Amino acid sequence: MPLSYWPFAFSTAVYLINRLPTPTLNHISPYFKLFGTFPNYSKLRSFGCLCYPWLRPYTSHKLESRSSSCVFVGYSPTQSAYLCLDTSTARLYTSRHVRFVESIFLFVTSHTSLPRATSSTISEWCSITLPVVATPSVNVGSAPPSSLLTPTAPSQSQDPSQNNTTCATPTPEPDSHSSVLVPETKCDCANNPPLPPTQNDPNQPPDLSPSPHVIVTRSKHNIHKPIQKLNLTAQLQQPTLEPTTVTQALKDPKWRQAMSAEFDALLRTKLDWLLKASTNALIDYSETFSPVIKPTTVHLVLSLAVSQGWSLRQLDVNNAFLQGTLTEDVFMSQPPGFIDRDHPHHVCKLRKAIYGLKQAPRAWYHELRQFLLQFGFINSIADTSLFIFNNHDTILYLLVYVDDIIITGNNVEAAQTFIQQLSQRFSLKDLGPLTYFLGVEVTSHTNGLFLSQRKYIVDLLNRTHMTEAKPAPTPLATSPILTLQSGTPLSDPTEYRTVVGSL
Repeated sequence: MPLSYWPFAFSTAVYLINRLPTPTLNHISPYFKLFGTFPNYSKLRSFGCLCYPWLRPYTSHKLESRSSSCVFVGYSPTQSAYLCLDTSTARLYTSRHVRFVESIFLFVTSHTSLPRATSSTISEWCSITLPVVATPSVNVGSAPPSSLLTPTAPSQSQDPSQNNTTCATPTPEPDSHSSVLVPETKCDCANNPPLPPTQNDPNQPPDLSPSPHVIVTRSKHNIHKPIQKLNLTAQLQQPTLEPTTVTQALKDPKWRQAMSAEFDALLRTKLDWLLKASTNALIDYSETFSPVIKPTTVHLVLSLAVSQGWSLRQLDVNNAFLQGTLTEDVFMSQPPGFIDRDHPHHVCKLRKAIYGLKQAPRAWYHELRQFLLQFGFINSIADTSLFIFNNHDTILYLLVYVDDIIITGNNVEAAQTFIQQLSQRFSLKDLGPLTYFLGVEVTSHTNGLFLSQRKYIVDLLNRTHMTEAKPAPTPLATSPILTLQSGTPLSDPTEYRTVVGSL
């Protein structure tokens, strides 16, 4: 193969190494280690073999050739397709529909251009001999061994067209304990692919010397190629639907358990029961703004933790919005499904915030901020969601995003003490090392952190029904020229704006 094509060989080698098991990873492939799924081995082909890609997308006229002989030089890095090189034009094609001839390697005999045509006749293509070796139990009587090695000649009355497709080849001379029968073997030229032209003289008779090796077939050793069967069975799965009414939710054990847990959390906030006549439909509140962490602050703290070798721990507060204390009088009707039988016409006065109130996030932030300041943390001026604890040689950083908390620092014991006191004040879960925060997956390594948004992207594709879409190198075609007058306006642009905003 010419040196100019060796980069394709290296890329293919890397492609195969990433998909083959390795002892370094306990005999699993790097592909499985990274993605958690097995690679598709059915698309692997022999590098450098003859191939015929479908070239209809590359043609400008319907009468042009739809395929051409090329060399298979690897796999596309951006598509699920093959790379086919036309050495006569030095053009590289990317195609998903390719016919391979893995028995022919064009670079083995030639380093120039690919063969475009062949002058081989049908008789040369059909010169395929399949000798059959019989078992020692075959009895041939008193026939001399020399008669068994004589090729069978076609009779004079035989059709001449059949003479070109009937071939016979002698087999090795049998010993005194066994004998060999050599039947005539016919080949079907319609089902066999054309073979490459040979450089032998076509007028020279074929070599009929005995072969020193005995052909061993798969069937003789009970080796059979598995039959590819289509999986035409399907199982109908009931989709999981969210209940839309209280009656539907109470019929589901999981939803009923979740509702009971939520109602118990409301009871722990010490609700008061008041007459319904003492309430009105208006809710008074002055401020609803609640600060959120800046992405720059998250990257800065993560970089600082990696450079200093600090551990990152993640906390999650249970029912965070129910922890905030309200400064306004808020009334609500009794929750459906949990109406007090003794006081069915009473309403609830909230002392703590509840999900759905516009001031609930701000109330929870002030409740947490007050506790952190009492513990000794300092609220950052640049980012109000960052809290810093600096006492002598102990430094702790705390990132707060609603109910998700990240803590890191140079003192593990001080961080553990703070987590214990925080759990006594609020109900929380210690999630251990940081793995997922603000839609970013975090994977720890010995020399740093690997940040990715694979889960966020998969969720976005599922939400927009784009999981089966084909990947593209650019998000939009570069050829069309868009104007304000072109196209039809969307009747409801909400979904489009939501998707664009998610990106």
